[in-house]
Amino acid sequence: MHEFFAIALAHFIAVASPGPDFLIVLRHATNSGSRTAIVTSLGIACGIAIHCILAITGLSLIISNNPALRSWIQVLGCAYLIYLGITAVRSKTGHTKYKNPPPIASSAGAFFQGFTVNLLNVKATLFFIALFSGLISNNTLLSTKLVYGAYLSIATFIWFAIVATLLTTPAPRRFFDKFEPQLNKSFGMIIMLLGILGILEVYF
Repeated sequence: MHEFFAIALAHFIAVASPGPDFLIVLRHATNSGSRTAIVTSLGIACGIAIHCILAITGLSLIISNNPALRSWIQVLGCAYLIYLGITAVRSKTGHTKYKNPPPIASSAGAFFQGFTVNLLNVKATLFFIALFSGLISNNTLLSTKLVYGAYLSIATFIWFAIVATLLTTPAPRRFFDKFEPQLNKSFGMIIMLLGILGILEVYF
């Protein structure tokens, strides 16, 4: 049981820390509402599930031990972040209290963004390698590891779904409605900066 609590605590600290996943959920929540942001959260959770499967099977070690492959995945993921950032900065449409809101993405697009941003995050790959190799005993059954993986995926979805719901309550909603153009550009610039820093990390 202590193994599970150690994993749950490490995961909570990681998922609660601001990062690309949080920014994508935040952008969808503030621009398209809680439903779209929750779909984005589902995409992120599915990305987590893939990370867990790769870590459990040992396939993620191939990425970890291959610097060239790891670098290409990181560059691809960062390039996607830069693209999303540019899209946010150039966005000119807004909404007024959800009267005919122009969503920034369809449900499928929101899911894809959440899934892709999470799956191409090399830091997430390394985190789950450390999680499953450092906190889980070699004697732990495969079925138990799969349960851990399911928990991590579901817990991630619940966390970001709660975040999405809270961000669309009346008080934050009024704030976002008032400053939406400025926030769009701010979110975009932060996402772009994360992507640029990630690419610089690869080459420098």
